[in-house]
Amino acid sequence: MTTGEIINICSGDLSVNFASRLAAEILSAPQGVENLWYVHKNYRQLALSRPVKEKIAFRSSYILERIYFSDPGVFRPYLKEFFLLFPGVENGSARRHYVKMGEHMIASGVCMPDNPYDVCFACLDWITDKKSRPAVIIWAVDILFLLRSRVPEIKELLPDIVEQLRQNPLPSIQCRVKRWLKTNDL
Repeated sequence: MTTGEIINICSGDLSVNFASRLAAEILSAPQGVENLWYVHKNYRQLALSRPVKEKIAFRSSYILERIYFSDPGVFRPYLKEFFLLFPGVENGSARRHYVKMGEHMIASGVCMPDNPYDVCFACLDWITDKKSRPAVIIWAVDILFLLRSRVPEIKELLPDIVEQLRQNPLPSIQCRVKRWLKTNDL
């Protein structure tokens, strides 16, 4: 699948299960993952309108997540660069896919970021962003717990972060706060 085809698909109308279907197509195409990664990391430079670039940012992240979880080995060449891109993710929907993949990569030992400070400070920004969805907040805090030994400042901030989130009435966040308090030394 060419970069042009990927751009057209990511900026066009969506079909049911588009991410799973496209992930399978891209995995089976010669240089498909390489081309998707190229589009994903360079979408800002495309001569397209801002709304179309936002679609590409979100949809390419979603497809990358599907690829990563269906065949992590294919994603190996992009692991280090993934964490370099992590702090610059601006699209709120794309952030969800980044924190989900990032948390898994770190927790499972697939990859540790070379830039743990940058990743942690991006997570802090996303946690405090009023527009962040609960899943982004939850996985971002999980990443902070995972990286706290590498970024000492985070260890000091975590009790306050969890306490602040404890005040959040959303059930998904409350459930995770209970787990954090139970499984971590705060």
